[in-house]
Amino acid sequence: MVVRILAEVRTRSISAAGEAVDDRRTADLWTFERDLKSANPNWTLVRVDVAEA
Repeated sequence: MVVRILAEVRTRSISAAGEAVDDRRTADLWTFERDLKSANPNWTLVRVDVAEA
C-alpha cells in the first residue's frame, strides 16, 4: 500500500533582513507492507520517497 501525504508547513520565522519566511508545501509517498501469513496484522513502513507537492 502506498499513501501520498501532502502537508503545508506553517512557519512564522523572520529572516536576518527582517522579512517573513514563506510557508512551504511538502509531499511524501509512504510505502507500507504487511505479511499476510503472519499473525501480526500491523502494517510496517518500509520506504519514504519525495513526491510532487
